[in-house]
Amino acid sequence: RIYDLDEIEDDEVDDDTFEAQLGRGNQTEVRQLKFRTKEEADDFYGEIKRYRQMQKDKAQRKLEEFRAQQAKAAEKAAKASPKKGTTTRAFDIANETEVKLLVEIVSAVNLPIADIKSTDPLVSIYLGNEEVHKTKHLAKNLNPVWTLETGSLFLLHVPVEKFFGAKSGLTFMVFDYDSMSKNELLAKVSVSHEKLLEAKGERMELKLTEENPKDRKSRWIHPKLMIRVRKASDEDFAFMRKFKAAKKNAIGVYAGTSMLAPIVTKTSMLKRETKKGPDGRLYRVKPKPDPKREEDETKWMTEKQIHSESLKPSYDWVEAGSGTLGFVYFEVIGCDGLANKDVGGKSDGFICAIYEDAIVNTNVINDTLAPRWMPWTQRAFKFRIGHPSSQIQVGVFDYDAESPLGEHDPMGRVSIDITNFSANTEYLLHYNLYSTTLMDDRKVKGKIIVRLRIEWSNYRKALLASAVPPPKNFVNVNKKVEFSNAVYVTNGKDNPYEFDTNTIKAYVNELVQLQELSYYITEALKAVLLWRGTFNLFGLQLPIHSVTAFLMGITVIENFNLIPSYWLFSIAWILLATTEQRGRHPSPWAKTYSFSSLWLALVTGNTFSDKIEAGENEAKIKLYEEAEEERRQLAIEKAKEATERADEMNAFLADEDAENAGDEGTEIATKTGGKVSLNPLKPFLFPVQLMLGQLCVGLRIARSVISWDEPYYAFLIVNVCLFAGVAVIWVPWHFIIRWTLRIVIWVVLGPWMKLVDIYYVQKIDKQNSATKQQESALEAKGLAVVVAKRTRMMQKEEAMKLRAFKKYMFGKYIVRVPQFKEYRFQDAPLLESTAVPKKTKKEDIKVTSQAHGQLLAGAMIPKWGDTPEGAGETTALRSTAGPSYGST
Repeated sequence: RIYDLDEIEDDEVDDDTFEAQLGRGNQTEVRQLKFRTKEEADDFYGEIKRYRQMQKDKAQRKLEEFRAQQAKAAEKAAKASPKKGTTTRAFDIANETEVKLLVEIVSAVNLPIADIKSTDPLVSIYLGNEEVHKTKHLAKNLNPVWTLETGSLFLLHVPVEKFFGAKSGLTFMVFDYDSMSKNELLAKVSVSHEKLLEAKGERMELKLTEENPKDRKSRWIHPKLMIRVRKASDEDFAFMRKFKAAKKNAIGVYAGTSMLAPIVTKTSMLKRETKKGPDGRLYRVKPKPDPKREEDETKWMTEKQIHSESLKPSYDWVEAGSGTLGFVYFEVIGCDGLANKDVGGKSDGFICAIYEDAIVNTNVINDTLAPRWMPWTQRAFKFRIGHPSSQIQVGVFDYDAESPLGEHDPMGRVSIDITNFSANTEYLLHYNLYSTTLMDDRKVKGKIIVRLRIEWSNYRKALLASAVPPPKNFVNVNKKVEFSNAVYVTNGKDNPYEFDTNTIKAYVNELVQLQELSYYITEALKAVLLWRGTFNLFGLQLPIHSVTAFLMGITVIENFNLIPSYWLFSIAWILLATTEQRGRHPSPWAKTYSFSSLWLALVTGNTFSDKIEAGENEAKIKLYEEAEEERRQLAIEKAKEATERADEMNAFLADEDAENAGDEGTEIATKTGGKVSLNPLKPFLFPVQLMLGQLCVGLRIARSVISWDEPYYAFLIVNVCLFAGVAVIWVPWHFIIRWTLRIVIWVVLGPWMKLVDIYYVQKIDKQNSATKQQESALEAKGLAVVVAKRTRMMQKEEAMKLRAFKKYMFGKYIVRVPQFKEYRFQDAPLLESTAVPKKTKKEDIKVTSQAHGQLLAGAMIPKWGDTPEGAGETTALRSTAGPSYGST
């Protein structure tokens, strides 16, 4: 083995013997070189010292040259761009006396096998002969990913002279961990000083030099180490210092500021809950009287007075979330008809709400099935909007501190879709509560009353932001009971990730119901083909769709160049027709943004308020829904008849096949009798359940776009199709196709291909044997596998690192918040809901606390602030919110 000067230590001469320690870390050995005379030993030792001095001189020259290059580059950049502070490198060494780098060991792939079947890898990092960091080992892993909890991050803080004094820059050595003996070196790689100082946090793939390269199984698979490096900021130093000072395996150090827990008010069981009053029965106001008024004034009230008091403006607001597009002002007013979950009393209700990356809870209202949250309680939340299509998930729970299972009993949930709500409008919304989001037999579990307003910072910006899919949001909690609540809020009692035969049945029923669409499609085609009026103009039903289809048909048969354009126009036409159909619904709560209203908002940047009265169009709604139910039942009957006819034909064909084939193959399907447990079939059925779930979710998302429940995506698709259709209408497709075919036929099928065979193909065949051709094909496949593996590895790295950071900061339990409208059923406001125009005044909203969103942005050490661009806020936030960063 060849050793660098950096790996020679503790050298000395004793008479005619030179002795030194060679190597790094625990991979060292002591060697003795015996010379013929003491003079020869001294001469050799003098050469070692001379080479060391030369290395120091070279490092100093290298530093000076590097500084000169940076100064020259900065001067050139300043001339090209007069903007102050412009630099071409991540680290400006010209004005620094110390090197401060943040280094992350990201992952490794294709590591050599050191044990019987695998490897227990760890990475040691050396600057010269000094070990500056070492990761934890990961058991039995040839493709490890290191995270925050396994030592992926470290700071390099050394004088520039020492940094450049290390001949090889930073050396990364990958070892196989062995608890019984010294670790075995597997591979290593060095990163030069220039590359380290120029890095800006990008992912670098470093090819490792193996200790035993002959053991490699494939020439396409090389061991690699992935790292990130950038200049360390003051905030990075603060983070790492406090992270190291934290207790071992600290979890959820910011759980107290990122999740608002329910507030419990202790009350005596001996207190009276009701008493007689001059105007009827009086009830104790919960959880306590108004602290701003005399106690007797709000201590006892009638039911009507309590409800009236709950509708007054909230005193204090909690700001939550990380968005920048605007705010949703959300207030919990009350619930009615809740189930009684307590024995010897009544339920102690509280609300848990999740919006994007924020999770909050209200006060607990003890011993009532119709709780009301008063203006002075924790009930008002100012959610920051990150995407216009996000929904508010709300769950109602019975608080049970002494539950043997450590859980609060769920009493119902609802998903509040704010997509089609107008800004500058105050909505008082009544919703039914349900326990399931999937099963067919949804039963009402009570009602909830909420009040909300939407305020956009810039509606045009919000519309443009909707062109991008919403980010994947997750909320972390630190306790199992909080995790159970969050799962129920987002999924109801149905857990699609646990095996359940009832879940499979629900998915199948949902897919079977798609047969009903054939009836509606048939009716729509009839309306177009038979010129039935569908568009109302001054009382006249005009067949506008039939006219459109006729004009498109007679023009396309005369000019086939129009086919691509008309295909795009047809997509836009179908979406516009569905919004027209939806606009016929008399219920104001079934309305959606129209294509024209969204264009007007995009052009003007303004939004319009809404006004809806309680019970508006109730009679028309009843008639419309009865007619729709008749059509639905007719569609079900038609689909059932078609299925029965198909089954009858299949049975007939099966019988015929059985008669022709004799006794063999007569069994068409296996019929089971009685109730048979399917649990032993879980390995086979659970993957089917997951596949059906993904299929149903995809269909629900498509349905939400087609039906304009997602108006922003539908608006985007219509515009893209219209503009693209207009753009391609001028393309001479006929000319392009004809001349392309002419060229291909004349070039490929002509007699001159014989000359190509004689002078080119045959020569190649002689030069390349079949083995070489096979090797070429294998190499192409091998490269494709490597590319696919690299993509999967990057996704794995991102997921594991984000999980580790969120676990450390916000809690060990992670809950996924639905990204799109993924629920089978869409919860709509009840007819008693109202809407009135109202603009939000700043003096009406008094924010007294915050539940900071859990959005993390950026690589290496992600930034945590109240906005995705919260890098500037992060330092102040961490210094003022809750416990210090990294403490417990």
